[in-house]
Amino acid sequence: MSTPPAKVRAPARPTTIPGLLRRLLVFQFKLAVDGLRDVVLSPLSLVAVLWGVLFSPRDRGAPFGALLRFGRRTDDWIDLFELRRRVPDAEAAGADALVDAVERMLREEYARGGGLAGLQARLEGLRGRRSPDEAEAPGAAPADPRAPAPEPAAEPGSAPSARGDGS
Repeated sequence: MSTPPAKVRAPARPTTIPGLLRRLLVFQFKLAVDGLRDVVLSPLSLVAVLWGVLFSPRDRGAPFGALLRFGRRTDDWIDLFELRRRVPDAEAAGADALVDAVERMLREEYARGGGLAGLQARLEGLRGRRSPDEAEAPGAAPADPRAPAPEPAAEPGSAPSARGDGS
């Protein structure tokens, strides 16, 4: 007679209010991603079955099987119920890694005293894009968004005013 396998227990979680609120926000984010995935997969499943019936006479279930494998991979990525975190020494991956990276970036920006402009610049850097007003010369270093704006150049032939305010 064999013994049932031991249940893997989740590591103890801090029960502080901020820790609990963070877990709630992460869970809500994952629920939204999971729901979006379901909304996308529902019509795709119908298309996959129709495709298999109409265009794959040798293996009619292949497109639907591929869709199910994709669904399992996205389910592992989302990890809605923290199953991956129950495994000791498991790396954070998928949605958890994304949330951790965004949280780390927000904390660093807050510690540096940066506001929304600094955060936007970091997000643009992550995406590898630059805004049109940052496109000075190719290879030029991006401007610090917290630096003061440069003074506008005087028009040729105009003399500075005696008041010193440029008017």
